[in-house]
Amino acid sequence: MIRLYKKNPGGGYSRRDYLTLESTTCIKGLFAILVLIHHLYQHSGVSINGQGAYCLQSLGYLSVAMFLFLSGYGLQISYLNKGEQYIVNLPSKRILPLYLQYILLVGIYLAFFFVIDKSKITVKLIITSFVFGGTVVSKGWYLQLTLALYLLYWLVYSTVKRKRTLAIVIGLVFICVLCLVLQLGIVWFQSIFSFALGIFWANNKEKIDSKCVESWGLFTGVFLITFVCSLVLSYYIIPIRVCTIILFCVLTLLLLMRVSINNKLMKGIGTYSFDIYVMQGIPLALLHSDVIYIENKLLYMLLCTIITLILAIAIHPVFQFINKAVKRKVTA
Repeated sequence: MIRLYKKNPGGGYSRRDYLTLESTTCIKGLFAILVLIHHLYQHSGVSINGQGAYCLQSLGYLSVAMFLFLSGYGLQISYLNKGEQYIVNLPSKRILPLYLQYILLVGIYLAFFFVIDKSKITVKLIITSFVFGGTVVSKGWYLQLTLALYLLYWLVYSTVKRKRTLAIVIGLVFICVLCLVLQLGIVWFQSIFSFALGIFWANNKEKIDSKCVESWGLFTGVFLITFVCSLVLSYYIIPIRVCTIILFCVLTLLLLMRVSINNKLMKGIGTYSFDIYVMQGIPLALLHSDVIYIENKLLYMLLCTIITLILAIAIHPVFQFINKAVKRKVTA
């Protein structure tokens, strides 16, 4: 761990960017590991009681919150750097490639479940897999939500000229209502306001950094205490969970201001973070199926991890090809 802020001889700290492309890739690596741990805990049947179990359960939505923060932050930084043309190109260069990757995954998971468990495939699920509200892709709700957030961002920045962040928040509330109407689980929408936080952070990063750097200890202490207290209450009160998620994102960013997780391992995992997320559903289901059933919990988790990494490495060039092919065709 390397300090990002070094004490100057004359007092104060020198600032370095903790949200560069390299840093955010490493952050994605860290949270990809935490999401995998969360899912391994859920599927393995490992018994952990008390607050330990709740913390492992919380790893899921807290990690998703950071991914959504980085999505909002990345979109906004790109817009600030490239201007209105970025918004014009967003559907073809960002949304379409992601949707095509997702459609590929729908095909893969349809074939997979057709072999190991046909009962998971319904006409309704196939239809919603191509739109919103349910998907055959294991953990694929996150992909549908991400696509919805990209579309929301594009719609707002294409039509609204002032108070765009507020318009984004209103759009997020609409998505929450839509999820409730469709009777989707809270997992679909509990973390989405971190997307707006990412946009806000990108717009105000210089101001935020300048205020935080000199009072880092105070800010971190306050946010840490508040986060721990709210995490306990969030088990019982859902609205507090939303606040807890925002607090977690801010606390994580405050920690990243002082320490670095930049290393080759995290960068490597971060490069494959998307692939790890979308492919882990296959071994998690396969190794606890009628075809193969691994009873030993530790062996199950180990094999799931190994197979997930192999599948992630195998699918990564395919996703890269889709990205490049779409962008090349659009540019031509």
